[in-house]
Amino acid sequence: MAKFKIIKSTTVAELKEQFSSEFGGVLRVYEGRSEAPEDAALVSLGAKEGDLECRASRTVGKFNKAFQDELNLKVKVYTKDNRVCVLD
Repeated sequence: MAKFKIIKSTTVAELKEQFSSEFGGVLRVYEGRSEAPEDAALVSLGAKEGDLECRASRTVGKFNKAFQDELNLKVKVYTKDNRVCVLD
């Protein structure tokens, strides 16, 4: 089970690295319709501070929805080569 913790200083790059080490894929974080800059703090994008626990068996759609609902952060999961968005 992966646990994502967001505090004031957590950046997009840190969240992406944690996701990659836990699941082996690529996580894209969005600011509106555009991909957020790597050095942006998640709270500056409107994310709430807090924790999100995810089992590896959770579907991609439910994972994306959990990030949106619980942490107010729009994310999408991509394949390891960062070419294709993973479908639900």
